[in-house]
Amino acid sequence: MRYDYSTATKLLDIARALKEKYGSLENLYNQSSDTNDLEKRLQEFKGIGAVTTQIFLRELRRVWQISPEVSSKAESVAENLGINLRQFKGEKLSRLETALVKLGIKYCKRERCEECPMRDFCNKPS
Repeated sequence: MRYDYSTATKLLDIARALKEKYGSLENLYNQSSDTNDLEKRLQEFKGIGAVTTQIFLRELRRVWQISPEVSSKAESVAENLGINLRQFKGEKLSRLETALVKLGIKYCKRERCEECPMRDFCNKPS
């Protein structure tokens, strides 16, 4: 991923605001009563919306005891592949969700089914 100066500046601003309000990311997590509360607290920071929160918490599912919603992109691809996401938790779910989102963006969204490495397993109507 490539960041320009404005994005870097926004990230620094968020980091400063986080440090001022909570002291650390770990403190923000510890002060949250549950995943929904954590999501709300993250979205209080300027520039952090629902999608950024979803991506961020997907990666932290490996570290923290949280249960953010699985992205609709990942759910759609999982459904096409006959994968039951409910059987996965924590780091395994995080890795699988990331892979499904990437697969969806690279192949499904662009309708590149013939090039998709999972085409033989896909139930998506052609």
